[in-house]
Amino acid sequence: IKQVEVDPSTPLTLSIPYPIGTNFTIKAKATNCWRSSQCDTYTCEELFHVVDSVEHVRFSEGNAYHVDSTTGVLTIRIVMFNKKYTGTPKWHLPTWDTPGREGQEQYALGRFERNGVLLPSGTLESIIEISAECTNDGIHCTETLPSSTDYDNVCSQGYVQDSYDRCCNPLDASDCEYAEDVNIVLPTDPPTPVVNSNDIIVNGDFEDPLICPWIYGNNQFDVALVDNTNAANGTDTGGKAITVTNRVASFSGLSQDILGKLQYATDYQFKATMQVLNGAPSNLAIKLNIRYENGDSSYPTLGWKGNSPVGEWTVFDRTVSFTPDPSKGNVTWAFIYAETPGSTVDYMLDGVS
Repeated sequence: IKQVEVDPSTPLTLSIPYPIGTNFTIKAKATNCWRSSQCDTYTCEELFHVVDSVEHVRFSEGNAYHVDSTTGVLTIRIVMFNKKYTGTPKWHLPTWDTPGREGQEQYALGRFERNGVLLPSGTLESIIEISAECTNDGIHCTETLPSSTDYDNVCSQGYVQDSYDRCCNPLDASDCEYAEDVNIVLPTDPPTPVVNSNDIIVNGDFEDPLICPWIYGNNQFDVALVDNTNAANGTDTGGKAITVTNRVASFSGLSQDILGKLQYATDYQFKATMQVLNGAPSNLAIKLNIRYENGDSSYPTLGWKGNSPVGEWTVFDRTVSFTPDPSKGNVTWAFIYAETPGSTVDYMLDGVS
């Protein structure tokens, strides 16, 4: 499906009958997409997920599908998305205000706009691909389709749909209801992804397999994502955690740039869980690395625990704040990182926020 031209708030769906038992792989593909580095936050492809009703498809952000087990009807939502990315990194349904790829274009969605009139402008490079696995003779399924009648009736009782956005009374052609009628329940505008704007740490739970935007891979240490099957008590960590091994210095390990996000003289509730993996009990610390315009540096401590036992979680949970020294000029560097007394200590980290 190419060259889609539809308003983001329009709940346009497409239903196609298939033989019962057909398996589907459905993707949105931005074919003019690229990744400039491993930590590039732009993604080029989105795999759709299955939902349990057509209504959930309509209310979705366009990356869901439904298959009726009785009729064999597949339903997807038809949406526009950018030709150069599908997510950042997670998929979200673009609106008219969603920015385009940084440095490439102003808006994610093409449009023709003049004198207050805005028309969608589709592209051949944004593709919704439906791959169906069934008994076939090439491109066609050969099994008989089940009968499907009166499927997905969107009209009120006593009305019949006679166009995309209108249902009329067959006994009175002047009695019609329209999609914009206030008494007709239709999907709302695309939902806004819930973002905790107060959390300045990204991917602190390490669920992103790319580990981004944490900085690693500089030949100073090794990292590996592991299953966190024994999360720290009283925390909501779990899923994945990260191990840091083969470090060349006490400060060698993951770090994340928070310059531009860290608000000065502001209270933050800092949380993290950290664990010594080898050797003897060791001190553990998570700090800031601050550099100033005049070349000076400081290393404020966010969390510290002395003699943390091997194989047991240390839980950091405290209120912190940072106020720069104005005599040293502007802050030019602000990173969060973990530290141990020596390079021989391997550690595991999770739930940083």
